[in-house]
Amino acid sequence: KADGGDDDGEDAEDAEHDPHFEPIVPLPELVDVKTGEEDEEVVFKHRAKVYRYVTETKEWKERGVGDIKILKHPTRGTFRVLLRRDQVHKVACNHLINVDMQLNPLASSETAWCWFAMDYSEGNEEGSLDQLAVRFKTKETAIDFKEKFEGCQEQLRQGGG
Repeated sequence: KADGGDDDGEDAEDAEHDPHFEPIVPLPELVDVKTGEEDEEVVFKHRAKVYRYVTETKEWKERGVGDIKILKHPTRGTFRVLLRRDQVHKVACNHLINVDMQLNPLASSETAWCWFAMDYSEGNEEGSLDQLAVRFKTKETAIDFKEKFEGCQEQLRQGGG
């Protein structure tokens, strides 16, 4: 039992021991990253998965998983849909909402919508007309997205944000 007391003393000493190591490579100061979203107001934000329809193979290809957002630009009065992939933050979906877009339910799921848009993601600066789809975890979230999307279109019809 006396030995047990000695062990407790050693454990307490180890708990207070805090080794300090100097880094081998000096790290640069933290960089303030600008995403281009700083001036925009978030109208809708929820975790989702985005797909793009590939006409050559006639199948849906996953674009990415992350928070899909509907953003409003206060000075231009425009709305856009944006999704950045989790962790890598690569843009998987980026397009303006216009009044001609139509959200249609995806036949295979009640939690998904599909539409056509001029998408500017994946480094595509000219944009390309793609059929996109978004899938949410719950039907309620999907309905909320559609309501917000169509609300933005209504604001655009009435002459701005």
